Amino acid sequence: MTSTRRKVVVVGGGAAGCGSALALAESGWKVSLFEKNTLLSGTSSKTAGRLGLGFHYMDLQTSEMLLRASIRFVKTFPGFRIGETLPWSDSLRHGRYFITHSSLASPAEILHVYESLKQVYASIVKEDSSSMVFGHPDSFYRILDLEEYEHDVNMSNVVLGIETAEHLLDWKKFQEHLERCVKSHENISVYERADLVGAERLHSDTEHRYKLGFNFETKNLTVYSDYVVNSTWHEIDKLNDLAGFPNYFIPRTNRLKVLLHVRLPSSMLNFHSMFFCFGAFCMLANLGDGTALVSYAPVTNINMSTDVSVGTDTLRLLTVGPTEKESLLLSNGIRHGAATFIPELENAEVIGLNFGIVQTLGTVNLLDANSPFHKRAYFGVRSESAGWISNPCMKLMYLLENGDIVADILEEQFKKDFKL
Repeated sequence: MTSTRRKVVVVGGGAAGCGSALALAESGWKVSLFEKNTLLSGTSSKTAGRLGLGFHYMDLQTSEMLLRASIRFVKTFPGFRIGETLPWSDSLRHGRYFITHSSLASPAEILHVYESLKQVYASIVKEDSSSMVFGHPDSFYRILDLEEYEHDVNMSNVVLGIETAEHLLDWKKFQEHLERCVKSHENISVYERADLVGAERLHSDTEHRYKLGFNFETKNLTVYSDYVVNSTWHEIDKLNDLAGFPNYFIPRTNRLKVLLHVRLPSSMLNFHSMFFCFGAFCMLANLGDGTALVSYAPVTNINMSTDVSVGTDTLRLLTVGPTEKESLLLSNGIRHGAATFIPELENAEVIGLNFGIVQTLGTVNLLDANSPFHKRAYFGVRSESAGWISNPCMKLMYLLENGDIVADILEEQFKKDFKL
């Protein structure tokens, strides 16, 4: 290593890659960001955009981590919540959670976690009043009266309804903003349509630590660097393996997930976003434009894999899309399944399907309350070796925290390298 300039290569232009690129650039690093398609076009763009406040989890540590991240996200990126200029009473400003008869936890257990989470929010607001971005702590959540939801959901499945202060992120608006921030930053050079084809860890007596090969603009591009941030999401382990960092001893699950995009019937335009918990049930995200994203767990979760690379079928669905027959089966399966919880969805018009990968540490079982799926109190960043960082953004809301962790790790590495 002959240069003391802070130069780093970030591979992967999703939420994790863009977040770490900005954090590094703000810290004075010169960043080269490589994305095989276009920025934020992969799994990051297939999100329902729920600004989670922790109600999705029974594990308080996981819930609190998500709550703090969402507060920071909204404070850092104001103006990107769907319906945030509407009156506080508007349905777009409150997500609803429904405890089901077959929930993995009892109503008492769930409400205990929710009350604890409310106290966490109250303490955060007390410490810093600017953190009161999800309303007053007293209105953080409330138990609904039966008449407020009995005509919206299938009551034979529901024990209790709860209204929360959760919002949805206006993903398209935020995507454009984040892309502008990355592409306009003087310390970031963006290379789109740059497909990684090789990675190599070099010998200690060479000028640089790592050699990366890309197909870029119909040409082969070779890049040398002492610092690499691997933000390739479901291909993280594949790239690590290429570079000589096999991590088979760290179990993780890639879950292929599909969301159904529908046009809502007029009777549902003012429906709250809904989540049925806890277990493999369904979700409705009202996007506020007359459309919604819908999941029905038995159909939505297409497959799970702990392999280093995703399977050929998964890759096909992510890149090419489903066949006409597959599309019909998945669309009808999700719509009809979700309608067993929200009957009016039978009248929704199918627009399309969104495929993405959800990554979780450990081996996942959606029907096991003790599964790692229900306990995700981690950001996922790992230092594999000198100058090489794995940076999966386990939640979209974590892109700021992940970026800070990556920047801190590389700053310490830089000081060690040059004895600063």
